[in-house]
Amino acid sequence: MRKLIIDFFLNIQYLQIINKIFFSHDNMNCYFKIMFKIIRN
Repeated sequence: MRKLIIDFFLNIQYLQIINKIFFSHDNMNCYFKIMFKIIRN
């Protein structure tokens, strides 16, 4: 599961999406909550 997440982060298109999300604080908080749940599973 963790390797899948790492591959996910290394995806360039995904990183571009993160850049857009980081411009909004509320979206950033939501994003981290979702990622935290995925990592814990």
